[in-house]
Amino acid sequence: MAEYYLIALSIGLPMGYLEAYLIGGLVSLIQNVLFVVPFEVGTKEGSLYLLFQLLGFDPHLGVYTAIVTRLRDLVWIGLGLLLVWSAGRSAATESVP
Repeated sequence: MAEYYLIALSIGLPMGYLEAYLIGGLVSLIQNVLFVVPFEVGTKEGSLYLLFQLLGFDPHLGVYTAIVTRLRDLVWIGLGLLLVWSAGRSAATESVP
């Protein structure tokens, strides 16, 4: 929930903790209901668009928020893959006599 709050602060959106918590909880609920959609394609963007509109914010900022969260996911995935790759390389060099 802090992620949504920090994103709102970064773009100058007057959002409180309660609104960020409400958005985060409802987005999670919508994504869990729509679990059949592969890789959550469009569900995060659509749900954030709708929730931002319902809370009286610009709905386009909801799509921006979804893009920022997806970029954060990609960065963490990249770091994880980099760690796995580096761990595999060090294990391979240790086993060579």
